[in-house]
Amino acid sequence: MGVVNGLVRFAGYVAGWGNGKARRWHQAQNGVVRRWQQAVKSLSGKKVLFHVSSVGEYEQIAPVISLLKKRFPDVNVLVSYFSPSVERFKHRWQVDYADYLPFENGSDVRQWINAIKPEFIGFVKYDHWPEHLSIFKQEGYPVYSIASLYSESDYYFKWYGVLGRKLLSHYSYHLVQDEKSKALLELIGISNVEVVGDPRVDRALEISRTVWSNGLIENWIDKHRLPIVVAGSTYCPEEELIAQVSDKLPVRWIIAPHELSRERFEEIKSLWGNDAVLLSEMTEDFNGKAIILDMPGILKYVYRYGKLAIIGGGFTKQIHNILEPISYGMPVLSGPRLGKFLEARYLAQNGGLKIFTTADELLYWLQLLLFVNAEIDKSRRAVYEYINTFRGASRRIVRFLVQRHLKGETREVEHVV
Repeated sequence: MGVVNGLVRFAGYVAGWGNGKARRWHQAQNGVVRRWQQAVKSLSGKKVLFHVSSVGEYEQIAPVISLLKKRFPDVNVLVSYFSPSVERFKHRWQVDYADYLPFENGSDVRQWINAIKPEFIGFVKYDHWPEHLSIFKQEGYPVYSIASLYSESDYYFKWYGVLGRKLLSHYSYHLVQDEKSKALLELIGISNVEVVGDPRVDRALEISRTVWSNGLIENWIDKHRLPIVVAGSTYCPEEELIAQVSDKLPVRWIIAPHELSRERFEEIKSLWGNDAVLLSEMTEDFNGKAIILDMPGILKYVYRYGKLAIIGGGFTKQIHNILEPISYGMPVLSGPRLGKFLEARYLAQNGGLKIFTTADELLYWLQLLLFVNAEIDKSRRAVYEYINTFRGASRRIVRFLVQRHLKGETREVEHVV
């Protein structure tokens, strides 16, 4: 069961990669167990292991790791990952070691985990690997599903989801985001479940409090003294609608396309002419209406300059991260496809997220959320209610893990919660 399901899952990932990422992944698997063995030899003290699929999942578990390292600096935090896209970012991670998840065969996985001997293993969100979970269980290592979120449409809860239900039963405990996920797991006979929330909320708040500034952007804002709308992770549909309404409002725009490529930058600039500039090419005398962010990793900080955010993806598969902009207290707008995100559904129901499908709808919501105080206050209240309701997941997760595995450390559990 494990090998077949693992291969199916792997094939699904690779199908979306193209040859470049698949080749890098295959090359990195050569010697991966040996690299882990060498790395852990130099680490004294207890070890804990988290597995993430890619960068997004690491961002989700990052506040948990930060809190663990702060409270228990002698505990070694290790991270395994699957996607080659991690390679550009892992040097920034505050962990003791990070490398690929060994995948080649069960013998390698067994050798790898027994070299680490972690106190526990945490799989973040959706990245379930059947053979790995089976081996961890056989070897006696506690393994947790952390920040998972489920819905009725998931195959685990269908009549044909027998193998999936068996997979979920391998976990020692499920730490889920919401009560609905807990209820669904209990319906299939899994009772070792606790609702902890989503640590991405804590991560977003942590980022919003980080000291960061950009002099060029700030000078441009001071020069115009108009409301700023930040459009993040955009695709062509959002960008075209923004361009259509841009002349109808006293607003300035910061646009961050999802794909950072020369072709995409040129597509956006063609909508604005001389009124838009790439941030990397911007000078102090730029007096246009829009800045295009062409630098990776700064969008989450740039949101602080906005009064309102437009989030991309709602006209494709699903919207992108809305937690980053709402952590600054901003209402958000998006296209209609919200996906499974708990925060998107919650805010859409409570007024913090407004949906548009046409230029007229976009213009309508922009006018209300930028210039009508009653509507602004209502939307911001919904945003703050969500943040205040769902913050603190990181501490709940750490409390759970500490009480079971790190009670004997030098710092008391009470200081962690």
